[in-house]
Amino acid sequence: LEGVAIRHVLADSPADKAGLKVADVLLKLNGVPAADADGLRTTLASVEPGVEVELVYLSGDDELTAKLTLANLPEDVPEELPPARIELEEANEELPPLGKIDVKLPEEEGDCIAYIPQDYDPRLEHSMLVLLPIPGEDASDMLAEWKDIADRQNVILVLPQSKDRRAWEPTETEFIRKTIENVRREYRVDADRIVVYGEKTSGSMAWLTAMTHRDLIRGIASVGGPVPTRDTPPLFNEPLERLAAWVISAAKSRAGGQIKQNVSQLREIKIPVTHHEVETAEVDSDRKAELMRWLDTLDRI
Repeated sequence: LEGVAIRHVLADSPADKAGLKVADVLLKLNGVPAADADGLRTTLASVEPGVEVELVYLSGDDELTAKLTLANLPEDVPEELPPARIELEEANEELPPLGKIDVKLPEEEGDCIAYIPQDYDPRLEHSMLVLLPIPGEDASDMLAEWKDIADRQNVILVLPQSKDRRAWEPTETEFIRKTIENVRREYRVDADRIVVYGEKTSGSMAWLTAMTHRDLIRGIASVGGPVPTRDTPPLFNEPLERLAAWVISAAKSRAGGQIKQNVSQLREIKIPVTHHEVETAEVDSDRKAELMRWLDTLDRI
């Protein structure tokens, strides 16, 4: 059966108000068959929020029709989400290397490591979180802080290191892209759930990387790092190259005002931003858990 199965329905969303439920299967949108999630997103990309659409869906054995009015993508992160992956019988096929691996790019000088979760299953697509260490800090130390939650959430981590231990260079966005593509060639990654994360100056590099490679990156997670004022492509909203942001800023920091302005600019062009303004721009275990849930929602429709 072709169609798009519903994994989760956000409270008070158009789908919730229309009566759609978990495990219902979306069959058509405005008469266009929904063969898969990517096809459904492409159809939706041509329809503006606020427009009424007609859905044909399967609920149990019943084929039903519902009319609903589209809304902007929400910014709130659900407290709980059902697993994005289905449980499959144990496979007998040989697995690629798991755990910490070196990412080798013969044509590049920069170093990079990756972490493949222990429950990696090559039959399923996995989220990818690209962690940008602060220049001068070691990628292995950053990996130690994130590997446990990556194992729990089944998220692939990629940690490219800046060539200069004092700063990222704008041209290194291409190096970061190549590290992502290298890992994607060897491991199954969900193209709708690739996020670049950074803190402070690496947060600014995360913005630059995502905005330079809109065809590849689906989310920016920045802690205390504003959008760079130089070398950054203009902000725009492209429905076929969706982008979302998860941002933490310190209210009294030097960059706090600029980050609030960045958030306002993104919201003006309908890019969803989950923004936390706090006393100190830090990420504890609760924030990491929220970030992982946010990453998990990026395939939403």
